Amino acid sequence: MKVAIHQPNFLPWPGYFHKYDQCDLMVHMDTAQHVRRDFDQRNWIHTPEGIKRRITVHISGANRSSQPLNRVSLAKDNWRRELKNLLYNSYHRAPFYQPHADGLLGIINHDWPALAELNLALIAYLKDALGIRTSSILLSSLGADLGRRNEQLINICHQVDADTYLSGQGARDFLDEKQFRRAGIKVEFQDYTPVKYPQIHSPFIPNLSVIDLLFNTGAQARNYLLGGSVAAI
Repeated sequence: MKVAIHQPNFLPWPGYFHKYDQCDLMVHMDTAQHVRRDFDQRNWIHTPEGIKRRITVHISGANRSSQPLNRVSLAKDNWRRELKNLLYNSYHRAPFYQPHADGLLGIINHDWPALAELNLALIAYLKDALGIRTSSILLSSLGADLGRRNEQLINICHQVDADTYLSGQGARDFLDEKQFRRAGIKVEFQDYTPVKYPQIHSPFIPNLSVIDLLFNTGAQARNYLLGGSVAAI
């Protein structure tokens, strides 16, 4: 079985869902440490001005960067209204803005107890909209302390009976492939190249939140998403 392991980002980019589709099980790292001003709570969209702009979840000022994502509480200010207006102004003319906007905004407007739960609910919606059938579990459901870095990833693979770990390209510099091989785990690196797709605004901007792909291409989003492939070591 092939497993991928990733923290639940906010409205992730297409590459996240490409990896999700290419594995047999996704382990959501809901206990990963929150990193402020990172993809845990923000992402990019395409505006009518032809530039990318951040969309952001506001979190409570009482949170610290060292807290796990499943304990980071959301702010009580008007960030949801600001986000709704920004999405509408940027995408209401996109051919597939509806009905996905209602579904996504319904999730965003819910009073979630933690950032991880908001992100996971959005990921679940987007996964279904993209036709991805891969199963998933939460890291918190595996219980015991599983170590750090390579040791943690290997122990997660053992916990879920996976013999292959699917990694992102960004991990090549710190992933100890020999340690994985000694543990009986094969490593594959995701090979994803963004594919150009129709956008209502120009010029084309890659690597935005996957909602840009979904709003612009609808049921064809999966075809654009799977323009990459997986290369084994």
